[in-house]
Amino acid sequence: LSLNSDIFGLLEIENDFGETSTGNAVKVLVDKLNAVGEDTYDWVRPKQDGVDKTFVDTSDAISNAFIFKSSSFRVAGVNILTDSNIPDAFTDALPIFDGSGS
Repeated sequence: LSLNSDIFGLLEIENDFGETSTGNAVKVLVDKLNAVGEDTYDWVRPKQDGVDKTFVDTSDAISNAFIFKSSSFRVAGVNILTDSNIPDAFTDALPIFDGSGS
């Protein structure tokens, strides 16, 4: 790969992180990168398969993702961000996470 980057941050990627799902765009991308490279990339697996597991098959939600070179980084843990993690001053007027599609 000509970029030879250690980490990629992806915005607005399909909200499907099921390990065996054919709709898991970030896994498909990593598999393609590794097919032309040296099998060195991996992806951060969130603690759930989508924003809301109940609606993951029917929502049009998007998410963010990270791809990293496994020889340069390791994942120490993954947290799910909710309104309870955000100071009240930011969520008083409008919630940041307002339901199954956010």
